Amino acid sequence: MICMPERKEIRILVPINGEGAPYTLKVVGSMGKNCIIESDVNIGYNELTKLRKGYNEGAKVWLGDNVHIRTGSIIYSGCKIGNNVHIGHDTILREFTTIGDHSSIGSLVMCEGYTTIGHHTVIHSQCNLTAKMRIGNYVFFGPNVMTSNDRKVRYCRPDVKDSEDCGPIVADGVVIGTGAIILPQVVIKMGAIIGAGAVV
Repeated sequence: MICMPERKEIRILVPINGEGAPYTLKVVGSMGKNCIIESDVNIGYNELTKLRKGYNEGAKVWLGDNVHIRTGSIIYSGCKIGNNVHIGHDTILREFTTIGDHSSIGSLVMCEGYTTIGHHTVIHSQCNLTAKMRIGNYVFFGPNVMTSNDRKVRYCRPDVKDSEDCGPIVADGVVIGTGAIILPQVVIKMGAIIGAGAVV
């Protein structure tokens, strides 16, 4: 476990010329004061980000003050995590995920990246947050909420033009019950309550 009393660079060991070669330190981001990073956390992971449009080789991770990341979580390059954010065990935040201050992300959450999560928002364990979605402030996701961003069910083929993925938009103050499924391009307006197991 690492606890930093002041803002520091985040550095990882990377091989200079392939496996078994000497290692060097690479700066992958920075973290604020009093952050707690537990064991087996991977910050700045970027091996798969090259497959996505808009990939930025130099993208860094930014952690605010008092961030707590529990064991086994993976934070991809380009993520920005605000102050006083808690991230549970074995959670994956793909590239360019942004989380606002005072939010909580449970264990075993999968966030597919290019997603914005507001402040004072709670995402309970085992949720799947699709890519390119927007979640507002003071939002509550119960456990096992699933989201989707592509209306076409197909295998990616070179002869088929990609459609533009668009995840749901969840406005401020929304409550989504356990096991709900939110489909692509759905807009859930401010203060709405979605019952457990609903399909929207």
